[in-house]
Amino acid sequence: MADSILTPTVIAKEALTQLDNNLQMGNLVYRDYEAEFGPTKIGSTVTIRRPVQFTVSSGATLALQDVQEGSLTLSVDTQKHVGIDFLTTDLTLSISDFSTRYVKPAMIQIANAIDTDLLGLYKYVNNWVGTPGESINSITDWNKAPQRLAERSVPMDGNLSGILTPNDWYALASSFTGLYIEKIASDALKSAKLPMLSGIDVYMDQN
Repeated sequence: MADSILTPTVIAKEALTQLDNNLQMGNLVYRDYEAEFGPTKIGSTVTIRRPVQFTVSSGATLALQDVQEGSLTLSVDTQKHVGIDFLTTDLTLSISDFSTRYVKPAMIQIANAIDTDLLGLYKYVNNWVGTPGESINSITDWNKAPQRLAERSVPMDGNLSGILTPNDWYALASSFTGLYIEKIASDALKSAKLPMLSGIDVYMDQN
């Protein structure tokens, strides 16, 4: 029986699967626009509509408002890659073996790089609570964040996520002794998840 040769398409599909399984922060951000990128689509930029802001009027007289829908442009200006030099004979491996040897280790590194870039955006958030340098080790500490979000009128619609450092994650997890039971997870994101706290999904990221 002749050897089956792995193709770039098969390898690329496996790489995307491994990348998605190892992303943490990357799987928590809004990604509905990602399908629009690509050389055969709209290129490296996409226009994002801003929500329309309406005002409420009082009285029996109708006050019409112009619909002014603003927009902003998002550019894809960061690219990541891992170059791999392997033997031609490696292409005769099964996709499982090839993935274990080359694809998965490479995608873990790319996933870490993506998460690191995303998490580095925290410095552009101009609002924070708590005391720098102190661990988040109780529900009281944690609740300062959702309280601030509520005070700023952020919709509490069940689509909120929180990311903690390993230090904070384990400090907070220790306060739920008997509640949080570890189980085998199918990907990195699920394995780093705590129970929902105050309506927010809580995760850890080592980056």
